[in-house]
Amino acid sequence: MENKENKTWLVQLDLLRLIAAFSVVLLHASAHLWYYLPVRGTDFIITNAINVFSRFGVPVFTMISGVLFLDPQKEISTIKLWKNNILRLAIVYAIWSCIYGAVHFTALEGDARSIKALIKCMLAGNYHLWFLPMLMGLYALVPILRKWLSACDKKDLHYFLGLFVCFQILRITLSTYVKNPEVLALLGNAKIDLV
Repeated sequence: MENKENKTWLVQLDLLRLIAAFSVVLLHASAHLWYYLPVRGTDFIITNAINVFSRFGVPVFTMISGVLFLDPQKEISTIKLWKNNILRLAIVYAIWSCIYGAVHFTALEGDARSIKALIKCMLAGNYHLWFLPMLMGLYALVPILRKWLSACDKKDLHYFLGLFVCFQILRITLSTYVKNPEVLALLGNAKIDLV
């Protein structure tokens, strides 16, 4: 019985991956069109709606990683995590940063083209790759998160989620809509990145 439930669970995760991958493709396709469509047109409104409703893809991929890496039934060694996951992501990040850097370098003209500029372009990477360092950071925290999750109860999780809602979601949302400089300064002081 347990084996059947495990297979069903993996199929559900694969289905989520498929939906998330589709949403990422929609997100990038619609974001690309933003720059070419007139803002007041119907096409822009539709493209913008697609963009907004497809933004769940990367968080879903991140949560799937959490489900797999934080499963108390699975044993994950820190060394294996670094060798098999973080190192691989670092290599992929370095390769694609070099490719994007080389492409960006070819667009430079005249005196801007130098070995120093090429190295700078390659080290800078590309904004599309932001999720790779984010994943490496989360994977590096997996051993700590696993210990914390095994030791905490529901009350602790609710407390942490409450902190997250207050100091991340509500603070950022209020910062977007509030125009009062004193309130904005207060919200800026309440920035707790770790939450």
